[in-house]
Amino acid sequence: MVFMLDKQVKLIFDKAANKHYAFCVTSGDYFSLTPSGFEIMQKVSTGMSSVKIVKALCDEYDIDKNKCKNDVDEFLKSVETIGLIKKIEEE
Repeated sequence: MVFMLDKQVKLIFDKAANKHYAFCVTSGDYFSLTPSGFEIMQKVSTGMSSVKIVKALCDEYDIDKNKCKNDVDEFLKSVETIGLIKKIEEE
């Protein structure tokens, strides 16, 4: 699947506090992200598909592909549910 960030969502890294956020401009809501969640959101923002995100994470961190796929799919579903991303095509 390919997702895109909602137009009103901005990704923020607060270097001083070492925190990662997604900020919704229209609602003013901040969503705290883990470093891995932030990395996934950055990849989504470039148009990378979920399959390519899983491959990139597995290659970079030498992690189990099935576990990574499940974690990425679960994360994407959760941020889609709250409206931070939108599905734009199936793979």
